[in-house]
Amino acid sequence: MCKSFCIFRDIIMIKCLELNISESCNYDCVYCIFKRNNKANRFMSPLKARKYADKYVEYLNGRKGHIYLGAGEPLLNWDAIVAVSECVKNTPNVWLSFMTNASLMTEDKVDFIKDRNIAVGVSLDGKKETQLSNRPSRSDNTDSYKAVIDFLELSKKKGYQLYSISSTYNNTGFFEDAKYVMELCEKYGIPEFDLDYDIGGLKKDNIDRVADELVQTYKLAKSKNLQVFGYWLLPIINKKESVVSRRNYCDNAIGNNVCISADGLCKICGYDPISYSSFVGFENFGDICLQQKLDDYCVRQGDCVECESYDVCFGQCIFQNRETNSFKLNCELIRKLSKMNIT
Repeated sequence: MCKSFCIFRDIIMIKCLELNISESCNYDCVYCIFKRNNKANRFMSPLKARKYADKYVEYLNGRKGHIYLGAGEPLLNWDAIVAVSECVKNTPNVWLSFMTNASLMTEDKVDFIKDRNIAVGVSLDGKKETQLSNRPSRSDNTDSYKAVIDFLELSKKKGYQLYSISSTYNNTGFFEDAKYVMELCEKYGIPEFDLDYDIGGLKKDNIDRVADELVQTYKLAKSKNLQVFGYWLLPIINKKESVVSRRNYCDNAIGNNVCISADGLCKICGYDPISYSSFVGFENFGDICLQQKLDDYCVRQGDCVECESYDVCFGQCIFQNRETNSFKLNCELIRKLSKMNIT
């Protein structure tokens, strides 16, 4: 099944260019996948960031596209954000976005992102105690909770609307914190609440409770008319869709997204430590072919393709090690969730 998706790679365009402008961060979030998989501490030069963005705009040739700036804390490389925004400021078909911990946000930067129509989301896991525990700053002078609240207030003052608040949990008992985040979404007019669970926090005896809390949280968010995104949701949504309407776990898994690391290496996903080529070897984005690389990952899914749930979960993240206990527990969680009523 996964290979059948890869076969169509040549006729599916690259809908999103992920530029890892910062592979460094000023926080030590307890569940950070990028930190777990990558030991880099590099920054993409503004000149290269602009070059890659220019090439991508040329490749799109008027079609709609998206440039996402990651994968550490992007505000550590503000000059690269400015450089990329210069490329797309007169290109309405391309939207630019990034997620931030908000610790380096200033009035001037809010004015800039508002003027350039850059979509920004912020990370907050809940009330102050939870936020400080989950997302500790490396600086004693930075309060990770206060940084977000200050940014929300500053954005409101400037008339800038954030597109989302993102929360990640790795333990049980998160409903009240998630509820608090949703209340902030309502207060500041933020339309989307992103909710995910780090599978590294799953234990055999907490799967039922995690599933119950995720569904309870989702129902509350929908009752507040918030858009909700979370990778744990996709198999549940797919189960209600026709075969042709079902979504893969992520667009990276079918070649719709391409990542370029800070040192110019091409990756299928920015969170994956493995690269397959240097962008220098390509004249343009149309020359980038991921099919063989995707096929390799798909083959590694092994027994997943024989699973009765494969046509709704597609094996989840193609980079996860399927032999680990975390992945096996995540399978149990997904199967549990897919049988629950979330409407």
